[in-house]
Amino acid sequence: MDLQTYCEKNGGTARRGCPVLSKLAADTGFSADTLYMVARGHKRPGSVMARLIAVATGDEVSREGLRPDVFGAEPVRAGEGA
Repeated sequence: MDLQTYCEKNGGTARRGCPVLSKLAADTGFSADTLYMVARGHKRPGSVMARLIAVATGDEVSREGLRPDVFGAEPVRAGEGA
């Protein structure tokens, strides 16, 4: 799933001031504003940021989904169809 959907699924808005982005900021070391720009599609995360977001979200937001050009296509997960 993408970062915006992750935020919304967890009770946030993926907008400035979103508590989900604030928690991710604390967990990843990137600012909530930077994560907001990634969630809204205004900025592409670098490979390190993509990896840290994946770790912080328990891979609900995968690094492959964030940067398929760097990490390859996102793997198909069980129950999601091909």
